[in-house]
Amino acid sequence: MHESYMNAKYVHIARDVYIKLGAIYYQRGMCREAIDAFENVGGRDEMAVVAKGLMADCYEREGRNYEAFEAYREVLEISPGHVSALEGLARCYDAAGRPDEADRIRRQLSGGE
Repeated sequence: MHESYMNAKYVHIARDVYIKLGAIYYQRGMCREAIDAFENVGGRDEMAVVAKGLMADCYEREGRNYEAFEAYREVLEISPGHVSALEGLARCYDAAGRPDEADRIRRQLSGGE
């Protein structure tokens, strides 16, 4: 088999393993371990959206709002209009004492903007 094909195949398998491992840690409330696993997913596809979204939620659970904010924005760069990421972004704005931005996002979600 061609070397580049094999490398691509192994990268895909590794990403899948990291997503599954991160999800297990996430479900058990082991956010630090989940973040470590999700950081290895990379990419700009649906797998990355899942990994970055769960990673953002972990950051938020740990009170790391800046990191959560950045991760939610990365989700939105890949998947504009992603509802969970927008909701998370609004929570981050609230936590940062920026209720006007949070309300703007909530109006957008409810179709008011």
